[in-house]
Amino acid sequence: MKNVVFLLCLLQILLSFSCKEGSFIIDKNNIGSIAIVVPDTSNSISTFSATELKKHLDLVLKGDVAICNLPDEKRYKKHIYIGIKPAGFERILKPEESVYVINRNHIYIFGDDAVNKKYSDEDPGELKDKILSEVLNLAYTRTGTLFAVYNFLENELGIRWIKPGDDGIFCPKTQSLSLAQKDLSWTPSLIQRNIRTDLFSYSDQLLYGQYAPEEFHLTESQAVKKQVDVMTWMRRMRMGRSTNFRFGHAFTSYWERYKNTNPGIFALNGRGERKPVGRIERVKMCPANTDLNKIIVNEWQENISKNPLQNSSSISGCENDSDGYGDDEWCHCDKCMALDERKEGEKLTDYVTDRYVHLWNEVLREARQYKKDIMVTGYAYENMLKPPRREKLDDGILIEFIPRMGGNFEVTGKLYEGWRNAGMKIGD
Repeated sequence: MKNVVFLLCLLQILLSFSCKEGSFIIDKNNIGSIAIVVPDTSNSISTFSATELKKHLDLVLKGDVAICNLPDEKRYKKHIYIGIKPAGFERILKPEESVYVINRNHIYIFGDDAVNKKYSDEDPGELKDKILSEVLNLAYTRTGTLFAVYNFLENELGIRWIKPGDDGIFCPKTQSLSLAQKDLSWTPSLIQRNIRTDLFSYSDQLLYGQYAPEEFHLTESQAVKKQVDVMTWMRRMRMGRSTNFRFGHAFTSYWERYKNTNPGIFALNGRGERKPVGRIERVKMCPANTDLNKIIVNEWQENISKNPLQNSSSISGCENDSDGYGDDEWCHCDKCMALDERKEGEKLTDYVTDRYVHLWNEVLREARQYKKDIMVTGYAYENMLKPPRREKLDDGILIEFIPRMGGNFEVTGKLYEGWRNAGMKIGD
């Protein structure tokens, strides 16, 4: 019996030794022999990814991991490659896919990256920093390599981010890490992921700070830091977009652009005029006007010629928000009224869905003369929340379904099912 116990203990020791021999070992005492390697032509994503990896490794091991552009076999015995694939890896990555590969002496961390809105010195934005401006742009930048870093830190080091900022980083401190050989990949299951939150920008501070006590006012540097902390945390939560489908109010600038040349595209308001009732950026449109869909598509063509990567996948047909003037804001023309299928007693502020589904279908048909896979987006929201009663969605209309906050789940479910019956599809 003693011999059996001895043999089992010996086997356990040998297996443990064998596992460690094949593992990537990071030890506090050998941290000077490990380097993070970024490409010679490192872009903003790989640069930021390397910085994030170093920050967290330094926290865990209480050391100072080096970052370099070339592997130095004499000085560094182990390398962590950022944005660099191992030899023989030829598979095409899916949008935003992230991968890390652990070998005995090397770790490769990489993913699908794309910067579709480049930083411009002429228009630096509030961050005024190329790397931050590009990497933290959730709408236009795909950061598979950065997500791979966060997956590695979370899976292998046990790091968590419980809130924005450095004081929200939770990580175990250790003297040594033994990372088993493996090859892991991850692809987000949702095409677009976002938590809607204020950007804490300095311009917002100037605009709205007047309504807050002086103690809550931020300096420009404080506002920028808060904005960076929040957006970095969003990235750590893997927020981003594999494809940027354009939503948001589509007609905020139309009044100044078309009030003189195409006044008929605007709503015939309840006061008998084709003009805004309130703020011009909240002006309502006339969805039945046959020129409106052509103007929307012409604007899209102009935008795509200037910024093809930013405007190639979809066109927003989302109406502007209301301005608090009730039925008066919406179009009362005979054609729009005829498109609707309102029930007795319903007002325009209760239901205008059919007229907008009609518009989105017309925009889609016009746009697909020029791009066969273009999509048109619309809101199921407020007085467009109820599904259409006559119109059906053409294949290519993308709906953002926005139920009422705190609404009855059963009612919301029926509304959603109504949109499904009208042609709204669930993506793969």
